[in-house]
Amino acid sequence: GTDGQVFTSAGAGVKQTFEAAAGGGSLVLIGSAVADADTSIEVTGLSTTYDSYLIVFSQLIHVDDGAQMKFQVGTASAYIAGTNYKRMQMLITGEPDATYLAAGHAGTSGFTVPGVSAGNVGGEGTSGYLVLMAASTDTVYPSGQGVFATIDANGESKGGAVYFNMTSTNIITRVKLTPDANTITSGRMTVWGLAHA
Repeated sequence: GTDGQVFTSAGAGVKQTFEAAAGGGSLVLIGSAVADADTSIEVTGLSTTYDSYLIVFSQLIHVDDGAQMKFQVGTASAYIAGTNYKRMQMLITGEPDATYLAAGHAGTSGFTVPGVSAGNVGGEGTSGYLVLMAASTDTVYPSGQGVFATIDANGESKGGAVYFNMTSTNIITRVKLTPDANTITSGRMTVWGLAHA
């Protein structure tokens, strides 16, 4: 066999052979942005090649204790603003009493990640992921869903699921995280395209 091939059975009583590996879905790295006291972090290069994207936020820390960050999507010409974002978020408060909180929001220029005030000291911060869908079509509104976990400004664990819908069709080519004020001290946002075959 050669590099990339697999040893394959052709059935009972038939000699095995080396063949090309079967095709299947995969993740293709689009880009990654690392925060270092930045007013925003951005990944570009999204295109009509993929209809869906996996976006991972890792160890985000804001310069201000108790601050929030906003997630935005953009086209080739500009980031989408106005009332094009609709968001509903379900949060689970892990501390102090593990009660469920539901929060709805009609965004004006993005939606808040993760919807609670994140801490920035002693291991506090935010991590999570989103799957952005219908990102490259002009027939279905883009939407997304994901999960976040945060240690908030009180040192309490919070987390839960989030989903959002947009109210206009767009060909998404970039995504961005922006703090509500000042800068993102550290953390990373990475984007992969989801290949279905």
